Amino acid sequence: MGNSRAYPFSAVIRVALSLAAVLGVEPALAQRNIGAAVTIEREVSGTLAGRNRALNSGDGVFSNENIRTANASAAQLQFLDQTKLAIGPSASVVLDRFIYNPDRTAREVTVEVARGAARWFGGVSRSQAYHVRTPHASIGVRGTIFDLLVEARRTIVTLREGVIVVCTIGAPQRCVTLDTPGQVVIVTLTTIEGPSRASSSETRFAELCLRPVDRSACVVTTTAELTPTPAWGGGFYAGVHGGGVVSRPGPVNVDGTAAVLASIAAGNVPGTIETQGLGALGGVQAGYSWRFGPGVVGLEADFSALNARASGDVPLDPCGCLTVTTTATQMLDYLGTLRARAGITAGDLFAYGTAGLAVGHIRLDGSIVPGTAGNPTYVGNRSLLRAGYVVGGGVEFALASPLSLRAEYLHYELGKQTLGLDEITGLAPGESAVMQFRTRGDLVRAGINVSFAGWPTAASAMEISSHSALAYAGSVYKAPPPPPPAPLFSWTGFYAGAHGGAGWAHKDWFFGGLAGIAVPPGPEGSHVATGGLAGGQLGFNYQIGAWMWGVEADASWANLRGDNISDIFSPLVFSTGNQMAGNRNTTVVNGLGTIAGRVGFASDRTLLYGKAGGAWASDKYRVLDLATGGVVATSSETRWGWVAGIGIERAFLENWSVKIEYNYMDFGKKHVALNCVPGFCTGTVAEEIGQNVSIIKAGINYRFGRPITASY
Repeated sequence: MGNSRAYPFSAVIRVALSLAAVLGVEPALAQRNIGAAVTIEREVSGTLAGRNRALNSGDGVFSNENIRTANASAAQLQFLDQTKLAIGPSASVVLDRFIYNPDRTAREVTVEVARGAARWFGGVSRSQAYHVRTPHASIGVRGTIFDLLVEARRTIVTLREGVIVVCTIGAPQRCVTLDTPGQVVIVTLTTIEGPSRASSSETRFAELCLRPVDRSACVVTTTAELTPTPAWGGGFYAGVHGGGVVSRPGPVNVDGTAAVLASIAAGNVPGTIETQGLGALGGVQAGYSWRFGPGVVGLEADFSALNARASGDVPLDPCGCLTVTTTATQMLDYLGTLRARAGITAGDLFAYGTAGLAVGHIRLDGSIVPGTAGNPTYVGNRSLLRAGYVVGGGVEFALASPLSLRAEYLHYELGKQTLGLDEITGLAPGESAVMQFRTRGDLVRAGINVSFAGWPTAASAMEISSHSALAYAGSVYKAPPPPPPAPLFSWTGFYAGAHGGAGWAHKDWFFGGLAGIAVPPGPEGSHVATGGLAGGQLGFNYQIGAWMWGVEADASWANLRGDNISDIFSPLVFSTGNQMAGNRNTTVVNGLGTIAGRVGFASDRTLLYGKAGGAWASDKYRVLDLATGGVVATSSETRWGWVAGIGIERAFLENWSVKIEYNYMDFGKKHVALNCVPGFCTGTVAEEIGQNVSIIKAGINYRFGRPITASY
């Protein structure tokens, strides 16, 4: 049959042994004879050191030799320790890293099956001597028979005799034990489906895949409903989230002393103000979960930066019914929760309910400003922390280990808050107003989590190598040799990606002066501008051992908004004749960017890193008339400062990685000249504005070029 020659089995072994002349000496890996071809059917070739040869029955096979079978061809090899390997059509196998003891048993052997079908018959060497590797899995064997089918995106493993444990290359903590003949698992780079019984007979695999038949006829069918490895085992996890918030405080009640009550009775001041608003949020979460069958319970804490702003006003009425503009603003800018979670899993999906404690930082602003001179003005602002409750639910979907995506809804209630408004013009001594707010709303957010359950620790470094995923035969586990110093996955190379998240910018305002206006310099208060951001990044990494060095530039569109009320211009009549009862200072940060160096520590596909460098921010400032809301002065500028940050990045698939990162940017204090708007003032308003920004973002990167891996 083709190149087949009928050699007696004993003759084959004698040929092989005669070629292995130096068994007791460390091998010359390039050309050491390690066995022989027992059966060759049709076209089978071997490639060693760039030289090709046709392989015939009885020929020796060598360490590092690549054995290839053509379409409708097959081969069976036997190594020096009686281990056999049957190779099906259109397959490629590399006989890599053969090291033997003087007694002709293997000390360490790696066989790389790159594609096609193969059947392994374990020999007499000690446990864990042989490692059969594919692009997706690695299997340590002895006294075991199993079948492999290696395709482009998966490896199918079928057990015929013995016990093996199969782990994935990309996620070493995901392992499945096969201990019953006929069990099958389907392995991708990061996932394992099964084990389950094959739907066809135990011999069907060999009939289809290992005979010299057309490669297209090798189709392996497995049970349609494979039991997946549980994606929701217990343990710690952490992640980031972002989304939107709907503030639903309802009407703000207005009350006060006699003068205020009289104005309300006369219809000049409203008794209630309707408030509402939309905003964005971003933050981090961490938790711990326990699994009981299909059920999962756990505890989770999270922290979010928000711009949950709800505002309303009743302006001067053109009909003359009202003569006073009354405004009320509530801003929830930070929210933290501590919640219990409980739910049920279905494969990679987890649906849950959640409830617990909520604590928020709230800012309240209110004003009652008359439309005519000679009437009192009331202004007040306050910041406070309040506790309440939160309730909601969500769904979470497991991605490639250890990542998961979630979508979540939460309703928060922080109770009622009271704001006092002082009379600041001195026209109604002892009079004051009171506004009563309610803080509540709804959050809709999406997030990504990284699970730390099952990750190798320092204590387990000798049990699970960080550079490969191994599968061991037998029911008793024995530790493999220590891993080599070089990691399997390298972070070296150029990359580009996108990110999204949320941020908060702290602003301090100090009034410096305005030409022709007798207002002394003084502080104007501070505010926090919060909101979302999105952008992209470009960088380069270079890895030396476990250490990574790199540089990265990123730029983000942002929408961080905030404001505060100041009485620096109250009461004030400009040279144009315009009178102000006070001012509202506003900030919009509409762009952010950094150019920074990075240094990190890599553990295979997980990278912990820090960064530091330069930063810029694009800001827009405005001073508004408190009475009318008109713009008094405005300015736009780009500020420069420095950035420091930390992050964690996890590689998945071939060239992709995801990251979670926190950055702190400091821009110091800067003198800003705001240009006056005609009709209010002339010249410029001098301000000294200090700024620092914190952002939390999640991103995804694509690495250019073929992934770099260590050799074994």
